[in-house]
Amino acid sequence: MHPEFRAPHSGPHHAQPPEAAQPPDLPYRQLHPAAEPANEAVACPGLNLGRKALAELLGTAALLCAVIGSGIMAQRLAGGDAAGALLANSLATMFALYVLIEAFGPVSGAHFNPVVSSVLALRRELPLRHFAAYVP
Repeated sequence: MHPEFRAPHSGPHHAQPPEAAQPPDLPYRQLHPAAEPANEAVACPGLNLGRKALAELLGTAALLCAVIGSGIMAQRLAGGDAAGALLANSLATMFALYVLIEAFGPVSGAHFNPVVSSVLALRRELPLRHFAAYVP
């Protein structure tokens, strides 16, 4: 066996591979400069702010309808079973949220929650003029 694959003070039956080189501790953006930005609202500078705000408004309204509608549907279909109603409501909301994020994400970033917009603004990933449109 080649000597560099042996651990120090080990016999020939205790071979170990050499240590792998560790990547430098750099932010993701520096390691992958061509990567897509995390926030689609920042990634789509060609879209005007009004279109992004409208997409957020429609997405939030649709999510509200999906959550309320799935709650009503779950309550009626579960027949008094609270666990079944919670599961049905959770699954319906999850699928509705997935569809809304896929539909509105490329336009506005699909925040749908003021906390998401606030965190992005604090991290300076969302301009303040956009923040004012996202959080009424």
